[in-house]
Amino acid sequence: MKYIYLGISILFATLGKGQQGTELIKYQLKNGLTVMLNPDPKATTVFGAVIVKAGSKYDPKNATGMAHYLEHMCFKGTETVGSTNYDLEKPILDSIVLFYDSLGLTKDAKKRKEIQTRINAASNRAAKYAIPNELDRMLQSIGSNGVNAFTSDEMVVYLNSFPAFQLNKWLLLYSERFNKPVFRLFQSELEVVYEEKNRLSDNFIFNIITKFNANLYKNHPYGTQPTIGTTEHLKNPSLRKMQEYYDTYFVANNMAILLTGNFDVNEAKKYITEYYEKWPTGTVPTFPKYTEEEFKGQERVKLRSSPVKIGILGYRTVPIANEDNLTIEVISKLLNNSTQSGFLDNLRNDNQVLFANNSIAPLGDFGSMIIVYVPKILGQSLENANKLIQLSLDSIRNYRVDESKLNAAKNSLIFDYYKQMEDQKNRALHLVNSFIHNQSWDSMLEYPKLISKISPENVQFIAKKYFGDNYLNIESRMGFAKKDKINKPDYIPIVIKKDDKSRFATEFEKIKSLGPKTDFVTYGKDYDTIPFGGGQQLYRVNNTINDVFELKIIYKLSSLDVPAINESVQYINMLGPNGVSFKDFKKQLNQLGLNLDFEYDKEQGMIISLSGFENRLDTGINILNNFILNLVDDPSSFKTLLNDVKSENKVIKNDVTSQGLAISSYLRFGTKSEMLNRISYDDLKKLGSDTLLRAFRAVLLYPHTVHYSGSTQTAKLSKYMSNAYFLNTKPSKSPMDLGNLSKKYEKPIAFVFENKKARQSQIYYYAYDGTFDKTNTINRVLFNSYFGGGMSGIVFQEIREFRSLAYASRYIFSDVDKPYEYQMGYIGCQGDKTLETIKVMDSLLNNLVYKPERWNNIKEGKVNEWYSSKPEWRNVTENVAEWKELGYNGQPQEYLLSQISNVSYTSMMSYAKSKLIRQNRSIAILGNAKNIPYEYLNKNYTVVKIKFKDIYKE
Repeated sequence: MKYIYLGISILFATLGKGQQGTELIKYQLKNGLTVMLNPDPKATTVFGAVIVKAGSKYDPKNATGMAHYLEHMCFKGTETVGSTNYDLEKPILDSIVLFYDSLGLTKDAKKRKEIQTRINAASNRAAKYAIPNELDRMLQSIGSNGVNAFTSDEMVVYLNSFPAFQLNKWLLLYSERFNKPVFRLFQSELEVVYEEKNRLSDNFIFNIITKFNANLYKNHPYGTQPTIGTTEHLKNPSLRKMQEYYDTYFVANNMAILLTGNFDVNEAKKYITEYYEKWPTGTVPTFPKYTEEEFKGQERVKLRSSPVKIGILGYRTVPIANEDNLTIEVISKLLNNSTQSGFLDNLRNDNQVLFANNSIAPLGDFGSMIIVYVPKILGQSLENANKLIQLSLDSIRNYRVDESKLNAAKNSLIFDYYKQMEDQKNRALHLVNSFIHNQSWDSMLEYPKLISKISPENVQFIAKKYFGDNYLNIESRMGFAKKDKINKPDYIPIVIKKDDKSRFATEFEKIKSLGPKTDFVTYGKDYDTIPFGGGQQLYRVNNTINDVFELKIIYKLSSLDVPAINESVQYINMLGPNGVSFKDFKKQLNQLGLNLDFEYDKEQGMIISLSGFENRLDTGINILNNFILNLVDDPSSFKTLLNDVKSENKVIKNDVTSQGLAISSYLRFGTKSEMLNRISYDDLKKLGSDTLLRAFRAVLLYPHTVHYSGSTQTAKLSKYMSNAYFLNTKPSKSPMDLGNLSKKYEKPIAFVFENKKARQSQIYYYAYDGTFDKTNTINRVLFNSYFGGGMSGIVFQEIREFRSLAYASRYIFSDVDKPYEYQMGYIGCQGDKTLETIKVMDSLLNNLVYKPERWNNIKEGKVNEWYSSKPEWRNVTENVAEWKELGYNGQPQEYLLSQISNVSYTSMMSYAKSKLIRQNRSIAILGNAKNIPYEYLNKNYTVVKIKFKDIYKE
């Protein structure tokens, strides 16, 4: 009973505390545009978004993928942005619209090719007036970060972060972006969308989920209209329908502008009124109502689309605004939670299934709960695993749920809520959803109180109502889904030699910003340090926002130091301390509202994370200390781990994406790759679990940093940490230098991994540049902006924008946060484009493109970005520790600002040229053998064919 009362006390202790950053000023302009302003003085930047109530459910039935196309095309500019002379460009663009109308009506292959050739010719004529990526370059100039957009079933959202002092310029740019947009350079962007579809098709999960949605929603567009679009509609796009879609849904009364961050509200209101009231209003059609018949019992659909047996159960629930969703969220936490103590978690904990997890997807018209399950590799069928899941659901729908379990689930949801609301971007996504689904912000702020009122009776009633005997069951056995074939187009790529500027861009440059205010990380203001046992220091950040604490201990090492570290960490997460079973231990954590997790990150090392409500900090540290000092083997957990490793091996052996990661690691480290320096399944089984405990204890001897963010004051915190006896010994080992272990190529090598299942070719580039030297950083950072680090870079423009060779393309130097210097590139392209793609990238690297006209824009953008580059408050101390390790006395951006005036375009390019030495650079290619350009590779590289055993130890 004590845990019941304890859970209730934690819950109500947190409900009364106000949450900083949750103020919302919401109103409408005269044209119906919704404005949402969420000031947060603790934020380091402003996060801005334009939101459209559109999305794939609104796509015409004969033109799916339309909303997603518009997501892409609204980066292309307008009548005033992205063109040197729109009056001369427009007649050619109008002719292209007519050509696409004809293409959609033509089935004859020869005539289609003729029309596409004419489209290509017209596109190249129109391109003489186009200024590709002008919008991106203007956003870059004001220091924007994370420029992106996304499309879902019910929304299209355009977003990025930017410095607060650039508020006026960002608002102007986004207002112009949606004022008479022009869908120029469409033929090349069409190919980019093909590439995106190809990329998704190589992911077996995407193919299964597509089938799942089609069977869960047989009538509604959620299932009948994939967001990416069908292959048939992608082959026959209609610019006319795209314009009609835009005119219908991209109207002020169907859109919103959102700002969250440290901006001046009155300034924002002034500029929004000035810039956005010109947007037109329209009549948005009422979305039709769709009905879906109830499943009649278990509806089974059998597939062969996965490397291992996988099942997915689908239960239809209610629209997102329905009050039942709160109880459904609680049920979801009762099934799975972060402490692994839910009903489905216990199936895995007891080694009854290999995996079982649920997620909920509440949308505007319907909702669903999805349960993904994986049977044990040997001796268990999908049918048997499903029966066990049904028994778990029976524990909720047929019995009154235990009060302690219910309170723990509610605490977990409230904890997650506070964590999400403290984060600027997550809070922004909550605001996005509130607009899309017409939910009041006040009701969303009432979430903790509403959750606290849910009773056991309510849980059982809702479980019976929605999670009964009628459901969808997708059963996928080992096999590979058939993929649509889209051939490489035969057309002349766009060539634009010089970067021009539109009149708008020229005037935009003249506009003065609101004036920067420097704010870099400062000791004493943003963090402090506290000594504790063994002469060590803890980094501390004061939390003034909520009652949530986080404690992280980061051990610096890699799997090259402790080869079994990854499996060891997995195993540790399955154990309890001496005398306490794993299930009881997790139950204790759950009821105390504590989260304890061990993970291994190849960039950081081993991370121990403890979090919860502040009044349980001391208890949590004592539990963690006892856990680490009293770890004991558990044969059942070790058996579960062995099954996990066997399953993981099987997936990686048959999954293109996983193989790509292994190839990338092999290219960088050769035989020292993490994928090879790991404990094999056979060795693990032979050596036993004690090997993993010894590996974990070995990790504790490596250097580590301790980071706390919370409201406990120094004296108490120091006392609590002194009780963490496992931390009271000084490190006695040093991690290996990954720089010294990196491959240093003296001739260009092409490693080739043939996979006949690959739809795309994955191409990786790597070169080692030597020991980290912070005096190089300024050139490396600026070159990344110029060349291959974003949408305004040369690589993106030449490979994606002009030639449509790849959806993803990049080539960057490591910069401010790595202990050694290297170069890394990646391209994912359709298989039959492999030769051309490699040729273009090789040419870009061997013969640098000179565009000095971009230089001032790049420098200005980095200066603006660095002025507001302070990390989010919870992440400050982890960054400080890394900066110290690299030799910085403060924030690196402050140092870079002092250096940038000394860097010229010529000196940056000279530095880059000295590093882009052909013989020091090698590539690795994963693709279908028929698409590997061996003739070209043999002329330019030493070709080395590699097998699965060369890149991964099973």
